[in-house]
Amino acid sequence: MFSSLLKRMNPKHCLCIDFGNDENDSEIIETELDTGILLQIVPTLLDIIQKDSSISSIDWLDKKINSLKTLHELSKNECNRVEMICSNEFELLEAVTNCIDCSYDMQSNRERNQRLDEIRRQSILLLNNLSIPKENKIAMIRHRHFHALLEKVSNVIRLQIPEATYLCCILLMNITLLPEAVEPVIMFTPQNFEQDHTKSNARQPALLNTSIDAKDWETFATSRHVTTTRQPTPPRQRGSYGNEIPCLENPLSLLRSIEKLMRDQQPFLMSKAFSVEGEGIRWCVGLLRNLTLKNKYCMIIAQTEIPLFLLGVIRKTRHSVMKWTQDTIEDMSLTVIDQLASSPAAREKLKSCGAKNVINTIDRRECATIKVQNRISSILEYLDE
Repeated sequence: MFSSLLKRMNPKHCLCIDFGNDENDSEIIETELDTGILLQIVPTLLDIIQKDSSISSIDWLDKKINSLKTLHELSKNECNRVEMICSNEFELLEAVTNCIDCSYDMQSNRERNQRLDEIRRQSILLLNNLSIPKENKIAMIRHRHFHALLEKVSNVIRLQIPEATYLCCILLMNITLLPEAVEPVIMFTPQNFEQDHTKSNARQPALLNTSIDAKDWETFATSRHVTTTRQPTPPRQRGSYGNEIPCLENPLSLLRSIEKLMRDQQPFLMSKAFSVEGEGIRWCVGLLRNLTLKNKYCMIIAQTEIPLFLLGVIRKTRHSVMKWTQDTIEDMSLTVIDQLASSPAAREKLKSCGAKNVINTIDRRECATIKVQNRISSILEYLDE
């Protein structure tokens, strides 16, 4: 069981299907299929998964799970991925997106909810595979259902659903490797604030409360002129997005959901045990690595507490600098801090959080790679400006 959990937390295996030991699992389909056969199989599977889960029987939910597993197996082959998203013969993205449901009652039938959880997980796994090709990234962000996809994913992240949150972060990280996808992701806000807020409140009591006290993340003082208390959020910025930036005003926006995730899940990073919660924040930082490549986005993120939490990762880590290899939480946090420091607006936020003292505590002589050393030097140079 423990090895299965570790496998699920490895992003390399997020793109692989795990059929487990269930005798009802669908058979593994051989990798490459020609377009004609694909067009015969996929529509049949979509007919099954498109049925409303809220009125489906347990047996039908099992069929739905197996259909999603079969689609996932098809998507493991690179030759099938573009056809599955870009084909004009069937509508896969909308059907799979609708399976990422967070609105059902957590207190109802446990057996049924377990299947709905698995349907959601299999759907995100499938989309992770399909979001890899550049052609699919372009097709997805231009799709009329892309806003709905962001809304579903944002709900998962905000509600911090185990075994789904980190997968959603990886999905968004895949999509935002396309530069054109960064703005719609970072600026995303739900269309109906009141309705989404009601849904959020309906489910939230069932979640584990892991919020940390502010005192746990007090900042270092950089001088006698800088306090050791958390700094207030900078004044709202006005610019090309309108009078005010919606993603900062709406607590249910994707950016605010990311901020909340980093606030609530930080304690899991201090644990020696692996957890899906720790992986959630890890790949959330991986997503931020893509979202901080331009100054205008750094300016937006500087108006959240995200820079403070990133510094907290570096300050509170249990791992020695020698273990800060590529794609570790520490390596990715340093990358995001470096990119934020390159932005004048975000740089001031980092300074107010005592970033220089935090970075100076790192022993550069023990760095795992030259890249980490260079990144530390780059951050300090920016902070000295």
